[in-house]
Amino acid sequence: MENAQIAKTFEEIADLLELQDANEFRIRSYRETARTIRDQSHRMEDMVRADKDLTSMPSIGDSTAEKIEEVVETGTCKRLEEEREKMPDGLVQVMKVPDVGPKKTAMQLHEDLGIESLDDLEEACENGTVVELDGMGEKTHSATLEGIQTLWQTHGRILLQEAEEHVESLRRRLNAVEAIDRWAVAGSYRRGKETVGDLDILVEASDRKAGADAISDCDAISKVDSRGRERVTVHLDSGLQVDFRFVDAKAFGAAMLYFTGSKAHNIALRRIARDHDWTLNEYGLFKGGNLLAGNEEQALYHRLGLAWVCPEMREDRGEVDAAANDDLPDLVELDDVRGDLQSHTTASDGNNSISEMADAAAQRGYQYFAITDHSKRVTMADGLDEEAMGKHAGAIRRADNSYHDMWLMAGIEVRGFTRSGRHRRRGGLQRLAAQSGRDRPQGHPNRRSRSRRAGRRRHPARRQRRHVKTQRPRDSLFCRRRRRRRPEDR
Repeated sequence: MENAQIAKTFEEIADLLELQDANEFRIRSYRETARTIRDQSHRMEDMVRADKDLTSMPSIGDSTAEKIEEVVETGTCKRLEEEREKMPDGLVQVMKVPDVGPKKTAMQLHEDLGIESLDDLEEACENGTVVELDGMGEKTHSATLEGIQTLWQTHGRILLQEAEEHVESLRRRLNAVEAIDRWAVAGSYRRGKETVGDLDILVEASDRKAGADAISDCDAISKVDSRGRERVTVHLDSGLQVDFRFVDAKAFGAAMLYFTGSKAHNIALRRIARDHDWTLNEYGLFKGGNLLAGNEEQALYHRLGLAWVCPEMREDRGEVDAAANDDLPDLVELDDVRGDLQSHTTASDGNNSISEMADAAAQRGYQYFAITDHSKRVTMADGLDEEAMGKHAGAIRRADNSYHDMWLMAGIEVRGFTRSGRHRRRGGLQRLAAQSGRDRPQGHPNRRSRSRRAGRRRHPARRQRRHVKTQRPRDSLFCRRRRRRRPEDR
């Protein structure tokens, strides 16, 4: 069992608890556990089998460790099954619809309209019954319908990161099979798409029967759907479908090109082949009955008069013309990244200290790195108040003196400020700068206040136009505050 599957168990428990409006810190605990599991570089199952101490990891205590062991052994846990019995099966999926949160709408839809699944919600939206609920106007109704369509489009698909874990699991198995000479993953996974519907794996084997036997006996496979000389289709424990296609060595490159896609890119290449009276398919590039190329992708592109196109670009969005002119752009590689402007430490909800984060950034060759822990606005993430922010920023800037080839910066993650609170925010940020040893920012951002200090006053007509522009009522709290600040009202 891969880490993503184990993490999903804890995420589902958190979702179910959130639907029940349970203790927010308990919900957060389950989500933190899921994140810790996903971020682990080692397989949790291997650690359980090796009797490693799971409680040494962040957010994992004795009770959580027992649940992880239970999930590894049984595929589920007692707590999850108990929570599932309390709620309809499809309600968790309903809360995944954008703008439909558990507290805001999901439970209201369930209690007032009996909504228990996406199908129920879609039908209620089409019938117009959703609009009749309190707080569900036309705008929310339209957003809900759009969200449902988005979920249907991604239904049955998994994130690329989760697909990578499954590929890594299969890699350990396939590399140990002597009958398999080489193999590679094609499809949307190879093109680096954000989500993956299934996995297409091409296999070159000296003994196809032995290769098929080894694939069918893989521990991660829950069901063998079909098996033949050319193809073995299976489902993993997670439900992901995997198609293993056996390919001859002389056609391996052509098969990689064909099954990698995209469909539009392949059609564009076949159009070029037809212009030469050639045939391009998953077996190779042919002129009549003669094979022109097929073993390697690069050779196929070369015979078509094109530069090799990396899989991430194969979407028929101009890459074929660029390849014909040898004018393909370079992809951004991991080594091209020069820094990171958002990171957390143990000061809020991170897992590592300032020095550990900075050392890791320096080892990657970063030129700059910003530590931006949460402010007190995010209490669930142990956000920092103004005094703690100042001390934290000072510690970061002192640590910056130890890195000569990297600029270590101090920042803060703020969110949710309203317009009426902007003055308090500015004052807090200025105090933060002063406490951390930096000069006060040049130029006060509040232009109106600066004008008062300089003895200048705005013309009444300008004030009137400003009110019209903001479309705020004259008797609003915002306007009253402004009037109190005028010199003539003091």
